[in-house]
Amino acid sequence: MKSVVYGGFWRRFLALVIDLVVMILPSVVFGTVLPYVGAAIFGLFYRPVFDASAIGASPGRALMGLRVTTETGERLSLKQAYIRYFVSVLSGLFMGLGFLISLFTAKRQTLHDMLAGTVVIEAVCPPTNFFSYWFDEVSLIFGGKIGPRAMPFEPGSAGSGSFESDVTQKLKSLKDLLDQKLITNEDYEKKKAELLSKIQ
Repeated sequence: MKSVVYGGFWRRFLALVIDLVVMILPSVVFGTVLPYVGAAIFGLFYRPVFDASAIGASPGRALMGLRVTTETGERLSLKQAYIRYFVSVLSGLFMGLGFLISLFTAKRQTLHDMLAGTVVIEAVCPPTNFFSYWFDEVSLIFGGKIGPRAMPFEPGSAGSGSFESDVTQKLKSLKDLLDQKLITNEDYEKKKAELLSKIQ
């Protein structure tokens, strides 16, 4: 199996810069509507929500060909995404040492990656509607699930909501992971059999 390529320091840094630029206008709007706290509130619903979404990447990361996954290559839960987000504040303390340690770790993990059990990997994100993925994830936070949570980079994650549709989407996502060499043929066949057994 082709080895996973972990996101390097400078590529991740450029992704952060892009995200900061993307956040400027919405932060100003939120800050105007809610003085003093608006920008901070918007920040809480930006990176963590995108990290937990079906694409597993903020716009900046996606443009730089990166996405966040668990250490086993799975999609982040909202809890993991928020743990990662809040611990990233600690990573920025003491001259950014929490970020710099990624230069010396095997999986290029920062302090917040290690504590949240996540990694940033290189992966091509096809052209997509970022707002759609973001909206689906925000709806989960407020209890209004739009559709089944899809696996990474699965287009059309809303689906019909039926059990069979959910299984079909997961099979497609599983095949995508195989095509990207993120899982072995053996793992693919095993998980495929497990999914198919649920609809027989």
